[in-house]
Amino acid sequence: MGRAGPPVVRAVVFDMDGVLVDSKPLHLAITREVLGPAATEDDATLTREFLGRPAGDMLAVMVRRHGLPGTLSEYQARYDARVMARLAEPRAPRPGTVPLLAELRRRGCRLAVASSSEQRWVDAMLRALGLSAWFEVAIGGDAAARRKPAPDIYLLAAARLGVSPASCVAVEDSPLGVEAARAAGMTVVAFATPEVDTRRLSEAHRVIQSFQDFPFDLTDAPLRTS
Repeated sequence: MGRAGPPVVRAVVFDMDGVLVDSKPLHLAITREVLGPAATEDDATLTREFLGRPAGDMLAVMVRRHGLPGTLSEYQARYDARVMARLAEPRAPRPGTVPLLAELRRRGCRLAVASSSEQRWVDAMLRALGLSAWFEVAIGGDAAARRKPAPDIYLLAAARLGVSPASCVAVEDSPLGVEAARAAGMTVVAFATPEVDTRRLSEAHRVIQSFQDFPFDLTDAPLRTS
């Protein structure tokens, strides 16, 4: 029996925040509401420090750093309530998202989401964006044993799709996410945003500036193995 050929793309797995939607303004506004004026870092500093990390990590660091009154669980509950309230209203996905998903599906690619956000936020955001029906699998960070940059969430997405991680392309916007997808054995497309120096995305196989630049050649040819 001959040796099997190199794997070809069977699925595309998207990060959510920063990729499918620019959710940074939403989360920065909620951070200000929940933490109040004691949290003096500007938006650019918060984005640099916590990009790609779950909101719970940010709250834990900020409450401790500023000696804020109350318990961490109280801040987390307030944050969660405000996120869910904001996501009850429709929101716009990143330009070009729906045409990209339609073209990927036309090419036979299965679609999934693997996000560091809580599962309930992932589900609520996809509903608000009108994107739920596009994805067979949508996984939040709390579903995995370890969060990004560990590969767990990407390995779980591949397992739930029933495909090999080597046959998946991941789309990420943060260095932590790129590291996680690479560690899972996926080919990585980095979506460049103003918040991240593109040099920090150098471990990705491709870097794009918009969904119009998506490298469809990756879905038509055997995947690279390095």
